[in-house]
Amino acid sequence: MKRVLLSIKSEHADNIMSKRKTVELRKEGFPEDCKLMVLYCTSPIKRILGEVEVDHVLTGSKETIWLMYGSQTCITKEQFDAYYRGHHWASAIEIKRVLNKWSFDPKKVFEKFHAPMSWEYLSDENWMRIHMAGEGKI
Repeated sequence: MKRVLLSIKSEHADNIMSKRKTVELRKEGFPEDCKLMVLYCTSPIKRILGEVEVDHVLTGSKETIWLMYGSQTCITKEQFDAYYRGHHWASAIEIKRVLNKWSFDPKKVFEKFHAPMSWEYLSDENWMRIHMAGEGKI
């Protein structure tokens, strides 16, 4: 099963964790076989906030992605256009459900933690370490 650690701004993380946002957007290059995402909230929060199950990932033209998913993204068309300026393709990550809600400093788990620029694959070992920290076992 493909799992990723996703860097995300606090407003988007909050909307996902509260189930208002059901589609996360990324520029081209997101793995279409991703099934789980661990959310790392970027500065100023700098915490791992939870884990979501991915239903489906679709990559297409940015126009098609907006028409299909715009209302589920919790952003305006202007914000969408600004994010994708200079890009033709977009990826929409349909979120099936929130699996876990946490809030912990990733440096508690990884001594030399570096947040991914957008996302990175999580090994089985690192995913387990995150779960143990989320459950308070680390």
